[in-house]
Amino acid sequence: MKFIINKRIRYHEDNSSIDTLDDSAEPIILTATLNRLLALFVKNNNQVLSREHVLAKVWEEHGQVASDNNLNNSMSVLRKILAALGEEDILVTLPRQGFSFTAKEINTIDDQTIINEQASSFQAAAAPSSHPRLKAALLLLTLLLSGWLAFLLLTYKNSAGISPDDSLELGTIDHCQVYIMSPHHKISRNQLSLEKVASKARQFGLDCHIDAKLYYYDVGLLTRGNGGKVQTRFIAYCPLTPGTGKIFRCENYYENETI
Repeated sequence: MKFIINKRIRYHEDNSSIDTLDDSAEPIILTATLNRLLALFVKNNNQVLSREHVLAKVWEEHGQVASDNNLNNSMSVLRKILAALGEEDILVTLPRQGFSFTAKEINTIDDQTIINEQASSFQAAAAPSSHPRLKAALLLLTLLLSGWLAFLLLTYKNSAGISPDDSLELGTIDHCQVYIMSPHHKISRNQLSLEKVASKARQFGLDCHIDAKLYYYDVGLLTRGNGGKVQTRFIAYCPLTPGTGKIFRCENYYENETI
């Protein structure tokens, strides 16, 4: 289904794309997880959704790991995407209650059905945007830089400094190029199978039907035999901008497993 949000944003749920109605910004392809998250909010406009409800609908019902870390990361990326398209305050966090999508008006393209047109009392009104093309370009650049910096900072924290240059190419999963992050350890391809990475990618709901780079980091893999009790896995999922082969943004997913 296609939606028009606040007569500004065009969201196509079926092909996971979102852009502006006036074509002032390039279309953004959402991951499967972000697509489910946005669809849930759009279809429950101006309703309060608890964290537990969102985790169940977006992660648990699709066989994925439901954690506060994954929810917080996805919410942060979704907010940046919406801000880049001119809606900075549309997704509201309500302390001790949950979240609410506060669009003044949502229509479907096919029948112009209005979804919860009346905004609730806690809605933050979206201010008119001057110079929309420049603003969208700057915000998209901010999204790219902040996502990549988050990736570098998190990997630095876990490994005393990982960068993509320290990676070993493992192979491909559909349209995803897979790399093992290995800054200070000598590892070989036979230590980690593509199937194991593919299983984790499915678990996190990563979409490899579009061109992307996937960086995988497994503490257990790099420090095997150290007697540790917690195994940390981390994936940076980086979709590529169509036609350029360049990374548009990266989303970070990680889990700690007691062993």
